[in-house]
Amino acid sequence: MGLFNTVKRILGNAAKEGENRKKSSVKPKGRNNGLLRRVYKPNYKIKQPISVTLSETVEWKNFFSITKNNPLLPGFENRSRRKFNLLHKGKDCIVVSAAKEITLIQEKGTYNIDLKDSPLEKMTIFKANKNGAILVQKENVAFVSFAKAKAYIYEFKWQPFTFELSDSHWLVGTRETYEGPGELYCFDFNGNETWGLTFVEKMQSLFGEIKFTPYHIEFSTLGDYILVSSMDKLYKIDKEGRLISRIAISEVKEAELKEKHEEAIRDINSARTEEEFKEIYVQQLVQQLTANFERMTLNSPLSGFTHEPTTEMMFILEEQGRVSAWDKDGRLQWLKAFNKSGRFIKWINNRLVVSLETGETFWLDKTGRITNGIGLPKQAETVSLIEEQNKYLIVAMDNRLYEFNPEENKLVTGSEGYPGMELFKFLSHNTFFDGHKGKQGYLWLAPLGHSWELYIPSKVASSEGTDTLSSEVAPEMSETTKFPQIWTYGDREGRHLVEVAYDFERERIYIVEKVEKDFYDLLNRYPDNEKDREREKHEHLIKCLDFHLNEIWETRVYIPHIWELVLAPDGKTFFISEPIKEAISYLPGNLLAYSDEGKLVGKFKIPAQGFHIDFSSENEGVVTFATDKGETPIKQKITKNQAGKWTLDKKVELLEDKKGEYGAGMYNGETKNFSFKRSEKKKYHVKSEENESEIKVNGAIYEYGETPSNLLMVRTGNKSVMFFDGSLNKVNELKTETNIVNIVLGDDTFIINTKNEFIGYSYEFNLKYRFSPSPKAYINEVKWLEGDKSYLWGVGNSSKLVIAKIMETGEIKYSEEFEEIISAVPFVHNKDRFFVRFNGKIKSYSLK
Repeated sequence: MGLFNTVKRILGNAAKEGENRKKSSVKPKGRNNGLLRRVYKPNYKIKQPISVTLSETVEWKNFFSITKNNPLLPGFENRSRRKFNLLHKGKDCIVVSAAKEITLIQEKGTYNIDLKDSPLEKMTIFKANKNGAILVQKENVAFVSFAKAKAYIYEFKWQPFTFELSDSHWLVGTRETYEGPGELYCFDFNGNETWGLTFVEKMQSLFGEIKFTPYHIEFSTLGDYILVSSMDKLYKIDKEGRLISRIAISEVKEAELKEKHEEAIRDINSARTEEEFKEIYVQQLVQQLTANFERMTLNSPLSGFTHEPTTEMMFILEEQGRVSAWDKDGRLQWLKAFNKSGRFIKWINNRLVVSLETGETFWLDKTGRITNGIGLPKQAETVSLIEEQNKYLIVAMDNRLYEFNPEENKLVTGSEGYPGMELFKFLSHNTFFDGHKGKQGYLWLAPLGHSWELYIPSKVASSEGTDTLSSEVAPEMSETTKFPQIWTYGDREGRHLVEVAYDFERERIYIVEKVEKDFYDLLNRYPDNEKDREREKHEHLIKCLDFHLNEIWETRVYIPHIWELVLAPDGKTFFISEPIKEAISYLPGNLLAYSDEGKLVGKFKIPAQGFHIDFSSENEGVVTFATDKGETPIKQKITKNQAGKWTLDKKVELLEDKKGEYGAGMYNGETKNFSFKRSEKKKYHVKSEENESEIKVNGAIYEYGETPSNLLMVRTGNKSVMFFDGSLNKVNELKTETNIVNIVLGDDTFIINTKNEFIGYSYEFNLKYRFSPSPKAYINEVKWLEGDKSYLWGVGNSSKLVIAKIMETGEIKYSEEFEEIISAVPFVHNKDRFFVRFNGKIKSYSLK
C-alpha cells in the first residue's frame, strides 16, 4: 500500500496547488497590462499625395444598360454592360472595379476613377466602401479618398497584410516576420495617422514562440470599436486605440484541463483498494497523455469571430466547432460544443449563424439556444437575409444556392451558385452579383417591387420521358439507373494506391501501391542498420492485373515517392522516376523504363523527378519536367527505335508556348474528303474532292471532323460550329451561349458539349435534347461508343461526378453519381466498361 498512499499524497498536494492557481487566475487585469504599446516612431514613410480624376459618366440606371432576362434569376431585367469586381455593396452605393478603373454607382450618378498612367496602376484594389478604397503593392499602401479625389501613399518597413475600412477611418495591420511582432495603424480619410499600436503579447505554438500579429481585423457595425485576432486571442480596442478587453481561448482550455485534473485526483482519492487504485491510475495516465497533447494545441488559431452590435456581445468559433459567447467586457457567458470542424460564423438578423464543414448549419439566439438547424451537403460560404421575406439565401461550398425559411424550418435547393455571389438591396431595388469569389461578374438589377424568387432547377428524374427542350434551362443530369458493377479492387492489406494506368487495348491495369511498414518491426529486423531500415520504409509494389483482376506479375521497388506512372502508347513500356538524393519533385532524378513484364529496361538521368509525357505517336513524345515556383518548365524529347528501345534526348529545352505565325489554333488538318491549311489569322485554304477555296472564318479552328453525310465540321473560336459541303459552301453555323468543351459526331446525331450544356442535334440541324451539368463541373468529357449508338458523358468534379450513357435518341440508359473520387476514366474498351478510382479502391462498371 506504500505506492498507493504516496501517489494519493502527491496528488492531494497537486490539488491544493491547482486550487491556488485557479484563484489567482481570476484577478482583474490592468487596462493594457503591457499587451499594447503606442508607436511613437512609425514604421512607414509618407509619400507625396497625388490627385485622381473623378469623372461623372452616366445616370445610375444606365450602369445597368443591358436589357436581358436570366432564367436563373427570375424577374431581373437589367444587367451591367460588362463584368466587374464587386468591392462594396450598400443600400445607397455600389463600388466596383475593372480594367484599372474604380466605379462608384450612387443615386446622384455614376463616377469613374481612372488609375491608368499613375503610381496606382500596378496596385491591387484590396478593399473599398463609399468613402474610399485601399490599394496595395508589396510594402506600398494607398488610400484613395473619393470625396477629396486624392490618393495618400505610404511605404511600410514591415509587411502590410490586413486592412479594414469604416465610415470614418481605415486600418493597416503589419508584421515584421511571420512569427511577429505586429503593428496596427489607424488613419483618417485625410491621410493622417490617428494612432499606431505595437502588440507585445507572446504565445507558444507547435513551432515555437510567436508574437501577437493582427491576422484578422474588423470594425464593429457602428464603427465605435475594433476587433483584432491572432491565434487564439481576440482583442477589443476602442477608436482611440485603447484596449477594452482581451479574450484568450487557451485560458478557457487550460481551466478545463485543470478541472479534469482535479476530477482525476478525486477519483484517485476515492479508491479503496490497491486493485481499484491501479485501474483508475492507468486510466488517468492515458488522460494525462491526452491532456499533454491538448496543451500543445492550446493556442490554435480561431476559425472565426463575429459580434452583435446592440449589446456588443462577441462570439468565437474554435477550430473543432466549439462556440463561445462573451459580453462587451470580455467575460465568458456560455459555451456550446458542436465537436465538428467549421469556419463560418456570422451575426445576421438577430441570430448567430454557425456552419460546419459537414454542412450542419445552426441558428442560435444570444443565450446560446439553437432556434433552427439544417443539413447542407457542405459548409455555407455566405448566408444573407432576403429582406422582406424573413428568409436566408445561402451559398454553400458544393457550389449551389439554397433558400431557408426559419419559420417553417424548410430548406429549398436552388441552381448553381458560387462563393462570391451576393443578393442585396440598392436604392430599394433587388440587386444580384453573379461573380465567383475574387473574380469578376455581372451585376443584375430587378425593378422596384420585385420579390426575390429562387430558381429551382429540374433534374433528370428517369431514364425515359424527360422533357429537355421546353424550359429555358436544360434539366440537370442526375442519377437514374445505376451501371452494373463488375468488380471492386482494394488491397486486402489496406495499401495506399499511389498511381494507376490502364491499357485498354491489351486489357491490363498497372497499379502502384505503397507498402506501409511498422517502425518497431523495422527496428527489430534491422536493429543496427539504419540504411536498411530507410530502404525498407520506401518499398512500393507495382502490380499488373488483367481486366478480371487476375494478377499477371508484381515487382517491388524501393523509391521514397513515385510521382507518376506513364504508359507508352503501345502498352509495352511504362515509366516512373526516382530521386538521386532528396525526393522533391523539381530536384534531379532518374527516369526508369519498365517492360510490360515488370523488368527494368532503361534508366535515364533527368533534371527533375516530377514529369509528364505527351506522346505525339507510338514512337515519340515530349517529357515535361516539374520546376520550382516561378521557373520556366523544361522538356526533353523521348523516342523509340525499331528494336523497341526508348532513348531520352540529352538536349534540355525550355518549354515555350509556341502559337505559330497566326497565333493560337490549328494550322492544318485532314479528313476522308477534306483537308485545310491556315493561310491567315482567320483564313484557311480548304480542299475537297469537288473544290478548292480560301474560306474566311470568325476565329481560328480548334476542332474539326467529317459527318456521316460528308460535311466538313469545324469549331471556330470558342462558341461557333460551321459546316461546309463538298463544294465548300457553308451549309450551317451553330452558335452557343458559353464556351464549347468538345464536339462529338455520332451516326445520326452529334453533340456540342459546352461548359453549361450537353446539346444533341440531328444532321438536319434540328435540336433533339439538352442536359445541364452539375455545378462546378471541371470534369466534362463526352465519348462516342462506336457501334452502340450512344454517348458516354462524364461530368462533375472530385466531390461528385455523374457518368451517363445517353442513347442517340436522348434516352438515358444509365446515369450514376460517384462521390469523393480520385480520378475517373470514362474511356471505353470494346464499348463494354469504364473505371472509377476512389481513395484506396478502383471500381469497374459495365456499359451493357
